[in-house]
Amino acid sequence: MDLSQLILDSIAEGVISVDPAGRILALNRAAQDLTGMNPQQVVGQHCAAVFAPLCGGVCAIADTLASKRVVRDHPIALPSPSGTRHLRLSTNLLRQGRRVIGAVGVLRDVSAEATLRQELSGQWQQGDLIGRSPAMRKLFALLPAVAASPSTVLISGETGSGKELLARAIHQHSARASKPFVAVNCAALPENLLEAELFGVRKGAYTGADRDRPGRFARAEGGTILLDEVGDMPESLQLRLLRVLQEQEIEPLGSSQAETIDVRVIAASHRDLRHEVSVGRFRLDLYYRLAVVRLHLPPLRQRTGDLPVLAEHLLHRACARLGRSNPGLTTDALAALSQHSWPGNVRELEHVLEAALVLSTGGPLRREHLRLEASPFAGAADIVAENAANTLAPGTQPGQPRPRGRRRLNAAVVDQALQAQHGDVRAAAASLGVHRATLYRHLQRRDQRPS
Repeated sequence: MDLSQLILDSIAEGVISVDPAGRILALNRAAQDLTGMNPQQVVGQHCAAVFAPLCGGVCAIADTLASKRVVRDHPIALPSPSGTRHLRLSTNLLRQGRRVIGAVGVLRDVSAEATLRQELSGQWQQGDLIGRSPAMRKLFALLPAVAASPSTVLISGETGSGKELLARAIHQHSARASKPFVAVNCAALPENLLEAELFGVRKGAYTGADRDRPGRFARAEGGTILLDEVGDMPESLQLRLLRVLQEQEIEPLGSSQAETIDVRVIAASHRDLRHEVSVGRFRLDLYYRLAVVRLHLPPLRQRTGDLPVLAEHLLHRACARLGRSNPGLTTDALAALSQHSWPGNVRELEHVLEAALVLSTGGPLRREHLRLEASPFAGAADIVAENAANTLAPGTQPGQPRPRGRRRLNAAVVDQALQAQHGDVRAAAASLGVHRATLYRHLQRRDQRPS
């Protein structure tokens, strides 16, 4: 056996080479094991004749020779004694200078990934919401009953934990699934814009209102609206929302006519709304209207058993978005993920995996690809919350209800977070455990101050 064949046989992936006419030149040992082909029987034969039946009638290697284009992750399903074996075939041309001297196909066994995805599609997954921990399984068990009910739902959970995904899953399992799902972030807009965004505007309502514009409630007609970060809604709008829930009617800005709506309302907040009620920042009657059904999404640090399946799903999605094949994660990378505290929850995990995918140069993602810095702002969310809880507005006496205030962020901590995330405000907010709108407001206030 020559040296080149020894080298080929040492490679874990299956390798098949052909000449310019598509005749098979060689198979390494892994390719023999994966396909069950004997080199003595197939070398010299046309690749399309040998492998087309296995490749669903399509020979990706022959296509590469004909089109001069590479193929990435062509799916192949082979029957085997233990069940179906799932392979992925990638191809490329072999060149000597500018002359094409053949083509090569590389086979990967992705049966384990296929099995994992099959499991995810059942009890571990509802849309993009994934988990096999007891808390997540309990949520999944409740979904059918919650989806079938017309009642309002209040979802609580930290920033980045997947509250919108849960709301979408409820909508997708409901009788309203064919109608719109509309999400609005109540923390991202100032009061006057939020009112127009929710309820709509009539022509002439104010300067510049040159046409009728439907609000989010109208756009969600027949479907579901998610009021994300409802705990940040100003009190005047809380009263308007209460009337909408009571009367099932909206009144656009500039109109004196109420319009009947048919919309299911789901609300979400990273705040403890019961505490917000107790300190006078959220209406008690609105809380009871919203919290007919209460669901809680635990933070990622409390369900680390979900990390393997969640990381696999997010990595697969990132690969599809970036046009990359899925390299998988090594055992040490998974261990590193499990040891991290995840202040930014699932959103932070998504950013970490995408960054690792961009920075890797090939092969499975390893621990060194993961940007899991033990940063001094890892516990910043707790510091921010404590500062907010202990800060009284000017003129407010202890024990009195406080007007709604914004969370205070330490400038040095924010700068460290932004530097670590290379200026990405959304990623920095996730690492700080605050909503990105909170961080944007902090940065805007800093920019407006005289130096």
